[in-house]
Amino acid sequence: MQHARYTLPKGTHFRIDHLPGAGEALLWVADIVAGAVRTEKLGDPRYREILGDRVIDFPVRVL
Repeated sequence: MQHARYTLPKGTHFRIDHLPGAGEALLWVADIVAGAVRTEKLGDPRYREILGDRVIDFPVRVL
């Protein structure tokens, strides 16, 4: 965010609005997908199966 602010042309107004999660529908989709994937990893695949091949799970090794 700071990089964007400093690379804008001089005189440009930079504004960020924060919306609570309940007010941003795009976050709902991410929460639903994350919940379905996590539930599958905990042993219940029914919600992940509904999403089918629309979701690709990339395993990431965390050190």
